[in-house]
Amino acid sequence: MIPSTPGAYDAALAAIRSHAEDLAAWLAIWEARREPDAHARRCVSDAVDAIDSMLRELHAVRGAAAPCQVGWCSESSAVAET
Repeated sequence: MIPSTPGAYDAALAAIRSHAEDLAAWLAIWEARREPDAHARRCVSDAVDAIDSMLRELHAVRGAAAPCQVGWCSESSAVAET
């Protein structure tokens, strides 16, 4: 059964999916450009922003999933976990 309450990663994963969908469209516009094409340049700029945002979200998910691996726990808790 799938829980009805949002999970800890739902917001981050939704943001990543949204950025990935937008990225596909922006890169398609960039690939089909005919210079000079200001719209395509704005799209590729938006694509880079989407990539940066996805990396931020992925890093947050990674940090939440494995806090000691990214240095967010104290030495005593890291020892207790091993």
